[in-house]
Amino acid sequence: HDAGYKLAEELREFIPLPITKVAFTGGGSDANDTAVKLVWYYNNALGRAEKKKVIARTKAYHGVTALAASCSGLASLHSGFGSST
Repeated sequence: HDAGYKLAEELREFIPLPITKVAFTGGGSDANDTAVKLVWYYNNALGRAEKKKVIARTKAYHGVTALAASCSGLASLHSGFGSST
């Protein structure tokens, strides 16, 4: 995992914000899931548990995992499952 640690450090130095953590994911669906869950966790920690709304573009594809698909505006990803909203 040395290459991953090295890349994470390079990203931390490159990003013009004071960050202490870098998260790697396996693909776009995982990245979207991770981003949404981090924002939900952050808001829960601040006592704003009601802040769960995700705004996405109509007909946008965000992935096939349950959370990413529920953020997508594509009916075919919801058929048979229903919407989580």
